[in-house]
Amino acid sequence: MDRVEFINKENLRLARENMGLEVLAASKKISKKKNIVDGWEKGVSLPTWKQVEKLAKLYNVSEFIFFSKEKLQKNKSIPDYRIVVRGESNEKISKLINLVATR
Repeated sequence: MDRVEFINKENLRLARENMGLEVLAASKKISKKKNIVDGWEKGVSLPTWKQVEKLAKLYNVSEFIFFSKEKLQKNKSIPDYRIVVRGESNEKISKLINLVATR
């Protein structure tokens, strides 16, 4: 299979992180090789076109993201209000729950 000639390593890593996947988990979904994605993200090797297609589906992005010179935006984490964070007032959480429940 033909390998791509260039891939944006940073976008490759950010797309994976945005999906909340570890390198090993992503690698297992793409190939039988454990650290194949790690090699691509470090620039040690390059994926095939078929692997790029699989990555795009796995990360829910367009294949073009991996070849773009523009940096992909990192997703901001969304706070999980189902649990109480240490030091956070229960009053804030109660207000949020009441707001959601009344809509």
